[in-house]
Amino acid sequence: MTWHPGNLMTNSGAPKAGSSPTSIEFNAQPTLHVFYRTFEQPHIIELWWSGGETPHYGYLTKGNGAPEASGYRDPTSHMFDAEGTLHVFYLTTSNHIEELWWSGRSPSPPR
Repeated sequence: MTWHPGNLMTNSGAPKAGSSPTSIEFNAQPTLHVFYRTFEQPHIIELWWSGGETPHYGYLTKGNGAPEASGYRDPTSHMFDAEGTLHVFYLTTSNHIEELWWSGRSPSPPR
C-alpha cells in the first residue's frame, strides 16, 4: 500500500490549526469529516469531503450562538449511526464542555 500526501487546509483554504484534529467517516452520506480548533481565533472548524473531491470547510462555532473554544484542549467527535448524527465536543473558554451536533438527514451540513 502506498500513502499519498494531501494538505487539507491548503486545498480547502481553511484557517490554520491550533489543535490536533479529530475525524470521522459519516456513512449516511458518505463523507469524511475532520474537526479542529483554529490557531488565531477560538473557533472549531469542520473540513469535509466525499471521495476524491476538494475538501470544504466551515466554522462550527461562529454565527450560531455556540461558545468560543478554549485553547487548552482538543475537540473530539463521533458519529451516532443509528440516528444519522455527527457530534463534536469541546472545552469552552468558560471551562464548560459543549456539544455541537448535526443530523445527516437534512440535505447538507449547516454553514
